[in-house]
Amino acid sequence: MRKFILIPVVKLGKEPKGLFLEIISETRCFGGVSFQHLINNGLAEEVALTEKILNRLDQLKPTASQLYLTSHLLNINNLSISLGLTLSAFLQQKKCRYNKIIVLGEIDVNSSQLLVFGGHFFETQLATILSLGRQPSTVALFVPTQLLNELHHDLSNHLVALNIELKGVATLYEALSHLGVA
Repeated sequence: MRKFILIPVVKLGKEPKGLFLEIISETRCFGGVSFQHLINNGLAEEVALTEKILNRLDQLKPTASQLYLTSHLLNINNLSISLGLTLSAFLQQKKCRYNKIIVLGEIDVNSSQLLVFGGHFFETQLATILSLGRQPSTVALFVPTQLLNELHHDLSNHLVALNIELKGVATLYEALSHLGVA
């Protein structure tokens, strides 16, 4: 089954512009997750970090899947995509009920709990997400809890109207639990 991971990223210029790094996940017959197409499209450093994170997960193993980048984005700065890449490795698990997820955040590989933190330009990323409009089926939006402030309730209500479920996460394990695989 084909599933989608949308990661809002920011292209810096005169004014920051929000774009989506869109990854397609498809099942494979055997083996673990294949990041080869992502590596070939300029994400080698980010994939290496993600593989380091995956190696730290003792009991959870990635699903046999192939990941593809739908388009190559040039001049993207400050990629904070390790949470999205890591979750994409588990999207094909049978317990995962989502066909599409949106993910913001970076995993701190140096923390014992694999803490999740947010990057810069949250408002730009949020505007990019809201520009998607109403989704035909439920989409999970994973956001580091540190980015959610007093706007959390208003934001949550607005997202519900768009058929997007807000999932505040502090650790990778919490994100995996919300995804339905931990």
